[in-house]
Amino acid sequence: MIWQDIVQNLAHLVYGKPTSAKRKYSEFNLGVWRVVLAHESLVDLPGIKYHEDIMNIIPLLRRACGDLYAISPPMFLFMILAHFWYAVEDALSLYFSSQLLFHIERRIMEGPDGQSGSDLLWATAARVLCSVVTSMMKWAS
Repeated sequence: MIWQDIVQNLAHLVYGKPTSAKRKYSEFNLGVWRVVLAHESLVDLPGIKYHEDIMNIIPLLRRACGDLYAISPPMFLFMILAHFWYAVEDALSLYFSSQLLFHIERRIMEGPDGQSGSDLLWATAARVLCSVVTSMMKWAS
């Protein structure tokens, strides 16, 4: 009998309607799934809906960056470089890997007498350097 009550209470919690909803919502069924869709967001994301909000945030962002630079210029520059590296890391890694595979293919086609040995060496060095910089950035962050 106790287990039946527990299962019924759990079923009521899982399948029942929310009783203390603070936001407006709509509820509908999609197959076996019950979907609850909120009409209002808990968090307002700036810049998503209104252009004026973006224009109001830009001076605040400049002031925040200026304050960070005033606290520690080297750390601020490292932060900017780290974010830039994270943005281009995947593209550079893919490019250097592609170049490395291209030079390996060319070396196989030309044989050991071809002129692509130095290109293969440079492509390998560039790919290794990219991996080293990525590891150092992850370690330093």
